[in-house]
Amino acid sequence: MKQTIIGIFKQENEARQARETLVQNGIDDELIEITSRVEPPGDRLTDGQMTSTQVQQAAPAHNPTGAEIMLSVLVNDDIDEKKVTGIIKECGAGSINSFPVPEQ
Repeated sequence: MKQTIIGIFKQENEARQARETLVQNGIDDELIEITSRVEPPGDRLTDGQMTSTQVQQAAPAHNPTGAEIMLSVLVNDDIDEKKVTGIIKECGAGSINSFPVPEQ
């Protein structure tokens, strides 16, 4: 079953390193996307789950906007899912989630 794996990074260079490492390990570059994640308004952040929020910290100097970087990867099987998840974690993702891609 196809899955989308999403890793959230605090630093863009970590996300770019993850992308490079994924490509070096056989993941097609066209299946990888890096985007800035827009923060919700106010003084609360969510990690994507409805059950938890945390007080927003001051933006670090290396990321003056405070926006998190989202790396998403489309994978086709369980082996790729495990490989991608491991690489993203090793490269510094603070949060990793996977979502099934509906069959068409």
